[in-house]
Amino acid sequence: MASQGSKNTYIEAQRERAAFFESAAFNTLVEAFNSHASQRGDICQERLKYADVYDEEYAFTAAEFGKVCDALFNALAEGVRHVGGASPVFELDYKGLTFGLCIGQGSSYDCKLARQL
Repeated sequence: MASQGSKNTYIEAQRERAAFFESAAFNTLVEAFNSHASQRGDICQERLKYADVYDEEYAFTAAEFGKVCDALFNALAEGVRHVGGASPVFELDYKGLTFGLCIGQGSSYDCKLARQL
């Protein structure tokens, strides 16, 4: 059974995500993601974590990317689509971007331009 302290930590994290969603800082980062995806292609959280190894530059950090994705998937849970067949892979669309979440032995987010139908 979870302790009261861990329950409070979870609740506080959910509140922080809700407060961050669509804040000025949140919107600035989403604009940076859109710019990156438009000019340089998809964003992969795992690759972003090792940008220095790949000699890549980003206008945002892996932590900022994860924070935005956490807030998005928390706020827009009703719009999340399961796209992974038997795998736990999920997507949601937001402001011209498709954000993905893959869950395995860990979890990782990605982001790409939304497909135009």
